[in-house]
Amino acid sequence: MTRRVLYTGRPGRVSEAIAAAGFGVDCMRVVANRPVPGAVDAVASWLSRAPAGAWLAITSATAVELLTGVDVRVPVAAGGPATAAAASRAGWRVGLVAAQPGGAAALARALADLPPARVLVAVSALADDTLGSALTASGYGVDRIDLYTTVPDPGAVRDVARAWPQWDARVLSSASTVEALAPAVDLPRTPGIVALGEATSAALTRLGVPHTVSTGTTGQAVSSTIQGVLA
Repeated sequence: MTRRVLYTGRPGRVSEAIAAAGFGVDCMRVVANRPVPGAVDAVASWLSRAPAGAWLAITSATAVELLTGVDVRVPVAAGGPATAAAASRAGWRVGLVAAQPGGAAALARALADLPPARVLVAVSALADDTLGSALTASGYGVDRIDLYTTVPDPGAVRDVARAWPQWDARVLSSASTVEALAPAVDLPRTPGIVALGEATSAALTRLGVPHTVSTGTTGQAVSSTIQGVLA
């Protein structure tokens, strides 16, 4: 019998890799992104006067989508391969990609190896200050603009909660996903939970949920982690 996997991210390379590994995969997002009013214009203004050597630091493909059409002339520091791929498709110059498993902390470590400069951190309003604090400690001049926030999708949460027992593994893609599902399902007693990224793992840990952290955010890394969990 084919084992089934819930993936709470968008359909794409990760879900395709999970399917290629022989699993039945269901892509079901339980959160929705909401742009912060005026944030895109604020980013465009910052970029128009960015000094030489400046960076734009982003940790999600959502940031790229929201900034489509903005003239990004500075190099981009991406929090992982998916973010880097989205930035490249947008025609931006990707100067750095955080090492796996990616995320804000990995991106800060990668930038810390370079000469300090001015950097704009364009992220979710729900993101903690891991990236900004670490870069400030490394000598960077940091500006932060919250591009979007994330809210639960009640209908999607209900759909996932009803189907929850049918999956053998569940790949949770963000801390906001964990927070959206926590009131609806018994996370601490659910086997086969895989956290995608450090922030997702931290959210699960705060709730006392046993889980496995994916070895990376690429499709191959996620599918390999699932295989290990279900072995």
